[in-house]
Amino acid sequence: MWQAFVDLGAARVVEWTAHPIPVTEIEAVLRLQGVTDSEDRAEWLRLIRAMDQRWLAWARQKNQAPGT
Repeated sequence: MWQAFVDLGAARVVEWTAHPIPVTEIEAVLRLQGVTDSEDRAEWLRLIRAMDQRWLAWARQKNQAPGT
């Protein structure tokens, strides 16, 4: 799952700030990984989105750090 999250980082839209990974990209990775069970897909989606929210919070904090 971690590698899927890392790979999905390339799908992130970055303008002035980073945006969440699109759900369509997460669904594409699940399809490529062969995750077909609906409960497993829901769990992957929940966990990847949670990791993404933590990453976005880290990125916002990093960009607001003094001297950057």
